Amino acid sequence: MSSIVPSPPKKVTVASSPSGWLSIVGQALAFALVSAGAAVAGVVDTAAQTFAGVKTFTSAIIASAGIQLSALWNTNGTGASDVGVKIGVSTADASVNASAKLLSMLMGIGSGSEVEKFSVRKGGSFVPVVSIFAPNTTNTVCLELVGGAAGWGGMHWIPAGGGRVVFGAYGAMPAGVAVENRGLYFTQNANAYDAAALMRWEIGSAASVAATVPAFDFRVSAGLASSQMMVRWQSATVDIVAFTASGRIDQSGTDSSGTPGAAIINKPTGKSAIAATASSVVITNSLVTASSRINITPMENGTSNAEFRNFKVTPAAGNFTVTLNSAVTVAWPFAWDVATIL
Repeated sequence: MSSIVPSPPKKVTVASSPSGWLSIVGQALAFALVSAGAAVAGVVDTAAQTFAGVKTFTSAIIASAGIQLSALWNTNGTGASDVGVKIGVSTADASVNASAKLLSMLMGIGSGSEVEKFSVRKGGSFVPVVSIFAPNTTNTVCLELVGGAAGWGGMHWIPAGGGRVVFGAYGAMPAGVAVENRGLYFTQNANAYDAAALMRWEIGSAASVAATVPAFDFRVSAGLASSQMMVRWQSATVDIVAFTASGRIDQSGTDSSGTPGAAIINKPTGKSAIAATASSVVITNSLVTASSRINITPMENGTSNAEFRNFKVTPAAGNFTVTLNSAVTVAWPFAWDVATIL
């Protein structure tokens, strides 16, 4: 059979592509099809292409170099078991490494200086399941959700500069909240709730908690110097009371005994003195009420310890009076502290 070669080749419509053409070369048919584009139907080739129209794939799409998307969604959602977006790996869970990232969100992809902002791992012993990275930093974690090993589950907040705050168990301590290398700071700037407490420890049901469980337990693992403060309360940066490692209780106070006689001391504790030849003294104190309990401790004056006297104390609104059964010949010093029965 002799070959018929049209000259020039005759154009025909092929697969709805009007630009395709067909030629007969010898006993073979030669097809020439254009590449598909945004406005032209055609074939997929190895060059960069743009497609228009919705495309449906019933099998998995494998893109080893990545996928660039402007939006991602699913039409499912009406069913209780529908999944909007499923991200993960096909490897069985038992074979996935605990540190393997199932999801990683980064900035600067493909730029050579990628910065991770969010990741999800399989998780395991001390391995965070979810990590959120601090802004304006390079791969610095600020929040992580940890699971896996017993005693380390929970949410870990990692402040700038190190340390961490743990909401959940912390190591061997079954804590609700634990702080590592950082202090706890509670603040309330507005009286939003009249009955609200700035900080409160409470046992919800005494009947279900053993009597040996403290509502507040403060301990230091390493030994401290006897004068080291374990707990301190301040008001406007002024020390109010402190508990030392030796068990001593230190309170904010003022010593006016060097100037015997009436004094103004608006603190919960202090030291004052009745002047020589006097038998009483009035200490003005804004913390005192008529129902306050004033504890008096007579002190040696360093000159004579022979001035023994019976005494009484009378509290009033804004002051208290210490009265002796007779006048003294030298100053009579005494320590005092104020308490109010709630």
